Amino acid sequence: MDSDAIVASSDEIIVIISGTKESMAQAIHARTAYIASELQWNKRFVDVLGNLESGRRSLDYSRFHKVEPI
Repeated sequence: MDSDAIVASSDEIIVIISGTKESMAQAIHARTAYIASELQWNKRFVDVLGNLESGRRSLDYSRFHKVEPI
């Protein structure tokens, strides 16, 4: 399908992410859905992972839905 056919469809993309918070052995889950009209072409999600000054990894949920041009 090309982009016009996808936007005209009633299709939906469902994204599910799961992981484990190591310090507490706690499962972490995120789920979101995108309908065809919400798709943004020639863009990608920004990186939500980073490093703290202490060197530990961080996860910034405020950036979860942000995109940037490819």
